[in-house]
Amino acid sequence: MSVSERAIVADVSARQTPLQLLRRGLVRNEVITIIALLLLAIIAWGWTLHLTNSMETMADMPQMQRMPDANALHWDAPRARSTFAMWSVMMFAMMLPSAMPIILLHRRVGAHQHAQNNAVEMPPTSLLVLGYLLVWTGFSVAATLAQIGLSMTAQITPMMTLVEGRFGGAILLFAGIYQLTPLKQHCLTLCRSPLVFLTQHYRSGSFGALRMGVMHGWFCLGCCWAAMALLFVGGVMNPLWIAGLTVFVLIEKILPLGKAIGQLLGVAAIATGIYWLVNF
Repeated sequence: MSVSERAIVADVSARQTPLQLLRRGLVRNEVITIIALLLLAIIAWGWTLHLTNSMETMADMPQMQRMPDANALHWDAPRARSTFAMWSVMMFAMMLPSAMPIILLHRRVGAHQHAQNNAVEMPPTSLLVLGYLLVWTGFSVAATLAQIGLSMTAQITPMMTLVEGRFGGAILLFAGIYQLTPLKQHCLTLCRSPLVFLTQHYRSGSFGALRMGVMHGWFCLGCCWAAMALLFVGGVMNPLWIAGLTVFVLIEKILPLGKAIGQLLGVAAIATGIYWLVNF
């Protein structure tokens, strides 16, 4: 990042918290960007809730209740594709709201550059969003493969909840420990501080926007992947569990005390994981 670009980022954003960025975005005529992101998240949430309702209906069918290992059957290409689509849409619904501060700040920096020099084109913020979602699409591939492996070994129910309590306890324990690691804290810092991220990684132009989206997606993945693994503990198709993890991500990334709250919940996850390992 050049000295001039670094100065522009600092001038535009001067130590704003994520919540301040969202408030200033509304003031600075960035309503269209916010509405578009919210609509995309709402559509993703609507489709996710539709799928969870469909799965709950199927799980309540008498023939499914008589076949506890039914989820291990009939894994073919269409089912794998639909599962991948489910994971992708669910990740978009859960992660897009927490990315709004970096998206707004990128748009603002681009507008500021364009205002200072008309020869500089506005970098398309849509490519930043695309790069961010590409990373979570890659995670969805891994989650789909994990679900296929668990279901084929009869380790999850038709509602995609782990059958073995000790297995769930191990995931809780690992996720809680990861919450306290330096890698997690480094990724969280860059997620919580859009200004720091752009100061270090800002690139001009369309390819630069896509590159920044991918990089920020990687840091976001490093921050949240262990929490997303907890979907298998509470139920991949459990809407309350999905909503709870989404709220946790928002709290950790946006609220002033989010980092401390995340560490506290990490300790709680460790304690719960140990309890499950001992008692199940």
